[in-house]
Amino acid sequence: MELPASSDRSDGAQAERVRKLTQLSRAFTYALSLEEILELAVSQAASITGAESAVLMLTDAAGNLRVRASHGVDPAVVERFEHPANESLVTRLRGLLGAHLAGGFVGVPLVTQGKVVGLLATVRSDGASPTDEDETILSSLADQVAAPLENARLAKQLGSSALLAENVRLYEAERDARIAAEA
Repeated sequence: MELPASSDRSDGAQAERVRKLTQLSRAFTYALSLEEILELAVSQAASITGAESAVLMLTDAAGNLRVRASHGVDPAVVERFEHPANESLVTRLRGLLGAHLAGGFVGVPLVTQGKVVGLLATVRSDGASPTDEDETILSSLADQVAAPLENARLAKQLGSSALLAENVRLYEAERDARIAAEA
């Protein structure tokens, strides 16, 4: 993965960020639950980008974004935060993540099958504007999170299909038993 040059990061720091991203990818592979993956994503997004706070939001059935994992944000505030995916979202997120650090805000979409399903956002602890490298790293992390999200969706869909098939099988067995008993 080639990262754009950045005037405020040394080659060693860039290599360290890539190493952390690679370790995170491996950790996702061994994660036991989707919640564990989401928590890993926000904690490492904050660590890799030097952010004070981070949130990972996913769309709900109504199309609103809800915080599913956070780092450095008051849990009581997170619990109440939901917002439609529109132009005022960034302003509200800056408030959630710390208005005094608004200049350091960067958010990237989580995309599966060409559809935006969420958002990963951070605020740098120094309040400095994010670099192109910060956005590239965060985008790479969001892409890595999107795959397990899609896998979870497919697993849920498969589980629903299996449950439906089992219900049909039981219905048919019951119907056959009734027919046999009546004969």
